[in-house]
Amino acid sequence: TERDRDGEHLFMQLELCDGTLASARERAIELANAARDVPDDAGARRRAADARFGEWKIARVLRQIAAALACAHARNVAHLDVKPDNILVKDGVYKLGDWGRAAPADGVGNQSFGASGGRSASVSVEDGDARYLAPELLRGEVRVEGSIHPSRGGRGAGEGAGGGSGLEPDSPTVDDAMCGGGPFGSAQSAGGPNLSLPGDFVGLDRADIFSLGATAFELARGAPLPSHGDEYQALRRGEVPALRGFSVSFQQMVAGMMREDPTARPTARALLKSQALAEAERAEEDKRKPGGLFGA
Repeated sequence: TERDRDGEHLFMQLELCDGTLASARERAIELANAARDVPDDAGARRRAADARFGEWKIARVLRQIAAALACAHARNVAHLDVKPDNILVKDGVYKLGDWGRAAPADGVGNQSFGASGGRSASVSVEDGDARYLAPELLRGEVRVEGSIHPSRGGRGAGEGAGGGSGLEPDSPTVDDAMCGGGPFGSAQSAGGPNLSLPGDFVGLDRADIFSLGATAFELARGAPLPSHGDEYQALRRGEVPALRGFSVSFQQMVAGMMREDPTARPTARALLKSQALAEAERAEEDKRKPGGLFGA
């Protein structure tokens, strides 16, 4: 950061990235179509295969963006506009940008209280892309459950994402090193309070998880998400079609992220502990080993 000569303005120089996840997705689709047009072109098939978003590549996107969300959510910040256009790519690293629609995850400062005393967050979705927005945001029915402040005796965050989703319950003992040195600093400041979301908290953070799941589903299907119609409505109801060529655990993970009920979705921290992510990464490591699927 730098100040001007009079010290009245603060300038921030942002990192120059290679492009967005959206542009990488479009490039993959173009190469896949080109390879189909010339089935005898080995070079075209190879380029399409390299650009394709397979299970391991999508798992890498999920892990890196979930780490960014975990840091933000631990500070009571929900992004609310997670989509391929807002995920930047630099040297193979995925970074979450465009925080212009961010809001408090617990709705404080952006909430209304009903006659019954229950809290509901009031969030504008006018500028969001409906293809990726969580159904509760589109309906204006966001409910904030639990407290953002540390509490005892709450259920483990992410426990609602059981039932074969491939996700483990979250835990306050998860290593917070992923936040160290980043733009948000450490998730637990020395001598300060533990900023990890308590187990009984469900707020706007779960809307980010739906959007990230929708992003992963779009990458896996190799085509843009529907913006209207029966398929669009089915996705809002949490009805996620099967993905050909992807493992059962991976599909269950994505479906868990896109559940209609926000309390049934995992937290970002629970997603980082997902068995499906670990399995996808292990499978890719095995392929790359001498004598693996690619031969010695």
